[in-house]
Amino acid sequence: MQVEFHDNYLLAIVVFLLFICNVRTCCECLRDWVQLCQDCSCLTPDCLGFQLHFCVKDCWHVVLRRALITFCFLQPVTLCVISIMNRFREKENTASTVILCTTAMNHSLFVYKDSRSLFLNQKLNENNSIVSLSPTTGQVSLYDHSHDYILRTSCAQIDYLMLCMPHALLVSVTTLTWLQLISKGVLYESLQWDESIYSEQEGAVFLYDVVYYAEILSMNVFFIFLAVDNMHQWSAYYIVLSLTMIMVFFMNMVRYKIETALDGTSTMIGSTVIACIVIPYILDLLQTQTRLTGAVLIVHIFCVLLLTCGHYMASGQATAAYVLSLRIFVTVCACVFNIVLVSYGVNRLR
Repeated sequence: MQVEFHDNYLLAIVVFLLFICNVRTCCECLRDWVQLCQDCSCLTPDCLGFQLHFCVKDCWHVVLRRALITFCFLQPVTLCVISIMNRFREKENTASTVILCTTAMNHSLFVYKDSRSLFLNQKLNENNSIVSLSPTTGQVSLYDHSHDYILRTSCAQIDYLMLCMPHALLVSVTTLTWLQLISKGVLYESLQWDESIYSEQEGAVFLYDVVYYAEILSMNVFFIFLAVDNMHQWSAYYIVLSLTMIMVFFMNMVRYKIETALDGTSTMIGSTVIACIVIPYILDLLQTQTRLTGAVLIVHIFCVLLLTCGHYMASGQATAAYVLSLRIFVTVCACVFNIVLVSYGVNRLR
């Protein structure tokens, strides 16, 4: 008899570890439910109506808050479990991969125009590869009569989980960070998110911002590398970095008021830069005309505009509740998008 370790055992272990790590949270949830049931146990006319309304409202807030925290914190586990479950769906194509290619050209085959010659220049190199240049039109014609290459492309096929898993891990870290700040009293609903927020608790909020900026970087990575053309991986790399830096600039403006002409000038320059980055990226995606690129374009642009405009329009008057709600909403949108893609299969949408 042969005994093997299958994926369903791994799933059971993951569920058990999750239960062990969240025993305290489960007990607190049970305690809250018991307390809510005690508050709602009165069925007399005095308790119904207005009192019952507050009971249901408190119950809904507690359940929604805990469900949101659990959803964000368990993102890496959720993606891993979906990937394991996809192996049992053999009849459907649930593969999710991204192909990135690099093109290299043999520059030694080129012959540039010689000003002393008015005729067609041709060169036969050592490998019998001919490169001809027309002095009138400037067209370069490449001929390869051997095994030497003129254009060489090397490609790598990467699992999509390698791109979206860093974002899921950073979502968990960000969730733990703002939960810890709330439990210590550093962040609360009415806290003014202005210039002085970094000075409280020895820069604990600054650490949260740094972690969240890393989450934004990872979000741009999987969005852009998922939709960009396969031959443009270096272009995608520079788009990710530049777009992230511009987003960080606008998100950091949530702490300042726009009062001087210099502030308005910097905003105009930042808007111009982000337009110069995003517009070519959008035009390149529109030329591909696939379902995947269309969905990625819509969700990505929605997240970028919501974050930049939502932070910038606050102008130093936002509260911690506003900033956290805005960021968590964008995080949930990106996470739901990843879950749908991994469950359905990225390669089925191409």
